[in-house]
Amino acid sequence: MALHSPKIRQRAPQKRAEETRRLLLEAAVEMFATVGFEGVTVAALEEEAGVQRGLLRYHFGGKDALWLQAVDLAFAQSEAAIRELFVEELAKREDDRLAALIAAYIRGSARHPEILNFIMREAKVESDRRDYIAEKHVSRFADMISQVSGRPKSVYDFYALAGAMNFVFISPTGARRIWETEPFTDEFVERHIESVVNLVRHGWATPDGK
Repeated sequence: MALHSPKIRQRAPQKRAEETRRLLLEAAVEMFATVGFEGVTVAALEEEAGVQRGLLRYHFGGKDALWLQAVDLAFAQSEAAIRELFVEELAKREDDRLAALIAAYIRGSARHPEILNFIMREAKVESDRRDYIAEKHVSRFADMISQVSGRPKSVYDFYALAGAMNFVFISPTGARRIWETEPFTDEFVERHIESVVNLVRHGWATPDGK
């Protein structure tokens, strides 16, 4: 008799609804980051998620609302990963906070390049989506750089550091074609981290100052 209780009957549809939302959000993160908002249709998102037509609108209200939740989810996952990596790097680097942040952000970017693609896709055209990413998410990383480095929040520091850390993961084709290097390997990531840390600490000089 318990199998037919109202609580059990309610739980099954709720579980299906949660699964549908999860599938749509995962598809949205992948497709919006890869193709961009304008290049994705509701039908394509539902097909990628493997759900019935009409369920995107039912669960999210429309493509715009799904984009907002997808970008928030992607950045939240990336930030959580970076914060966890930062703690690990800080222990390995004898409390060198700036080097730990650089290492954590590079490792996080290599693991979650979709975040960078979100930014680049939306940065090209003036829109509310571009402003939303800049004001809610990009600004948070600029704050983090300021806090860790002890320097005032600076547009110059942010773009100099973010560009050095990120560009290879935004445009990996150059590394593959020009240097015949795969930028997402552990070996590349390690060398890239040390290169950026040394650049910040020593400028163009080698680590031994020569």
